[in-house]
Amino acid sequence: MLATVLLAQGELAIAQGHPEAAIAPLERGMKKAPADFRAHLALGLAEALWSSKTDPARARASAEEARAYYASLGHRPGEEAAARWLAQYP
Repeated sequence: MLATVLLAQGELAIAQGHPEAAIAPLERGMKKAPADFRAHLALGLAEALWSSKTDPARARASAEEARAYYASLGHRPGEEAAARWLAQYP
């Protein structure tokens, strides 16, 4: 699945200290992913946007979106991860 590859690219860029390079693949993944996978991408995008200092407001909005996706899926660990992210980056 293309969205999985794009998520991996984004996560790798973040892990290597290049969050700005993670933004494009994560945004592309958000457009291609099925609804049940978008939460993972949205949380990764939040991290990329925040860490790159590109758009903190959009980062928080993306994390909120991830939390809402996880909640709609009943995915409690994901919902809690998004809530922790939001608490860590107020």
